Amino acid sequence: MVGGLIGGIMATLPSKSRRRNRRPNKTEQETFAFGEALMKPPVPLHQSQQERSWLEITPEGTSTSLILLNKLKTIQHFQLPLRDLRIVDPMLATSYPSALLAREKSIIVNMEFVKMVIGLDRCYVTNLEDPNAANFVEYLQGRLKGLQDSGEKDKEMFLPFELRVLESALDYVSKHLEQQVTDVEAATHPALDALTQTISTSNLERVRRIKNRMVRLNLRIETLKEVLEKTLDDDADMKDFNLSALEEERLEEVNRELQRMSSTPFDMPMVTASSSFGKAGVNVNAGYSSSSSSDTSLDSDEDVEVVEQLLESYFMRLDNTWNRMQTLSEYVDDTEDFINIELDSHRNQLIRLDIVLTTFTTSMALITAVTALFAMNVRLEPDGNGDGKAPYSWFVIITCCSAAGALALFTLVLAYCKWRKLLMF
Repeated sequence: MVGGLIGGIMATLPSKSRRRNRRPNKTEQETFAFGEALMKPPVPLHQSQQERSWLEITPEGTSTSLILLNKLKTIQHFQLPLRDLRIVDPMLATSYPSALLAREKSIIVNMEFVKMVIGLDRCYVTNLEDPNAANFVEYLQGRLKGLQDSGEKDKEMFLPFELRVLESALDYVSKHLEQQVTDVEAATHPALDALTQTISTSNLERVRRIKNRMVRLNLRIETLKEVLEKTLDDDADMKDFNLSALEEERLEEVNRELQRMSSTPFDMPMVTASSSFGKAGVNVNAGYSSSSSSDTSLDSDEDVEVVEQLLESYFMRLDNTWNRMQTLSEYVDDTEDFINIELDSHRNQLIRLDIVLTTFTTSMALITAVTALFAMNVRLEPDGNGDGKAPYSWFVIITCCSAAGALALFTLVLAYCKWRKLLMF
């Protein structure tokens, strides 16, 4: 009985060949697909979303290494918050157009295509995919190397490394904007001259493209100019840009604190203000603190003055470039006004011609009215037979009188318009 039951169960089970040829149903297919998806390795993010390249440049102008950092490693490496690193993100260029920010131990620079972080002895440049940024890196390296051997060493070597890099960035961006303004000027004048000579659709479209280019360039120059102006208006911001001076102040403060702690014995009794020594001690400390504060203020003024002179020179340079754009914009506006005046003149000529033609049509309507009147009531014969029909000479007289009346009416209307200065001939 047991053998028969086992045989029945084995008969109900599909054989191996049947299981091999059986087609899986929809539920089994979805299960297999889900299992295969779990077995596959995770798809890595795109490299531009995961890592960004930073070129490290030393004060000697050499590129030590090309660092690839993701967002977390970038925050740890530069010790900056993520909101500051977004400023130099090439993918967010429209959200953060231009900015100069001073932090505790670094300067964040975002000017046009120049996006970098400047430290005390290193600077890191990103956005290397842009050809202009690559050219800037070569310019910066050449300038840093040239300061070691050229005659400008005595003039510029007193500037700390961060200010030299900032000056190089401002100089290169200013030259780039000046070159673009020169190119726009070279393209604008021929286009406006051609439009002045011939007002056509192609010339108007050419001027429209140039004007759009001018508006975008003017906005870029004005934005960078406002950034420098905002920095120049705040002495605290200018002082923060001198990272080397701030670092020296920190070291001096630490040294003074260490000297004060080492010169003060631990078993020295507490001095009260009632004793004469206490009063003298208080005066001595006050004199020391006042002298140190005055020295610190003088040093701060010198540090601010160095940054102010640096930024002010390039602010004036950008202001000159902006003035060139304003002059070019005024020239374009004057040309547009001239074109509008010329079009208005042609429009007035057409209106004048329309008035003359309308007056002439009205005068000719008199002849039409006379013709219709006599056509219904006068019968004309070439030869009068005395049967009540008018002779043909009446036709000639009526026609001549109607033409003379129409001409007189036309002349009177034109004379009236000229007298009222409605028409200028």
